[in-house]
Amino acid sequence: MPLRLQPSSSRGTAFSASFEGPKKWVEEGFDLAKREVYTFGPETGSREHPLPLPAGYEENARRVARVQLAKAGFRLAAALNAKLGH
Repeated sequence: MPLRLQPSSSRGTAFSASFEGPKKWVEEGFDLAKREVYTFGPETGSREHPLPLPAGYEENARRVARVQLAKAGFRLAAALNAKLGH
């Protein structure tokens, strides 16, 4: 599935909450990881007894990672623009 980023304001800036700060980004990433990536339950595996990953796990994890990387790029751009006065 291709990644599509939609403008969220009249200025065309994607992710309107993109510059809420690192603490918010960490919380968002942690919540997203629990909700979208670590979906195989509370069990823990080991090297000797690994947990089987659910169907679609890798595809979903890659999709989530692509979106998070895009957000990171927008956030970096916003931080640089703020520092450079743009």
